Amino acid sequence: MVKKKAENNETIKMSIIGQYLKDLSFESPNAPDIFQNKSAPNVDVNINIVINKSGSAKNIYESSLKVKATLTQEEKTSFIVEVDYAALVEIVSDNEDAIKAVLVKEVPKILFPYVRQIISSTSVQGGFPPLNIAPVNFEEFK
Repeated sequence: MVKKKAENNETIKMSIIGQYLKDLSFESPNAPDIFQNKSAPNVDVNINIVINKSGSAKNIYESSLKVKATLTQEEKTSFIVEVDYAALVEIVSDNEDAIKAVLVKEVPKILFPYVRQIISSTSVQGGFPPLNIAPVNFEEFK
């Protein structure tokens, strides 16, 4: 159990019950021709955070980090990798805003290194160099 201070100095108790891969997709629509393309790649990364209350269980939430990375070369798609990685979290607090802040900012900070590794490993498995996406400041998410 981790204790976090909310913006109003309220202590929030948070515990990760488990984390898991919900979905993983990889496609290389222009293979094998794309492997002969030596032009500089362009990477586009989109990140979404989805939070849900878990059924009827009190104080249990799911925070899901969805990342889609698309690598293109000369306007042709080299590959697309999509990862949906989540955590089941117990949060003890009556402050809904504080709960949302933990689920949108703190939990993704924990999940992001795993998502980053999955994307890197998957790009290598697809025959490409590892795609190491840049760190993200989740404090900017609302």
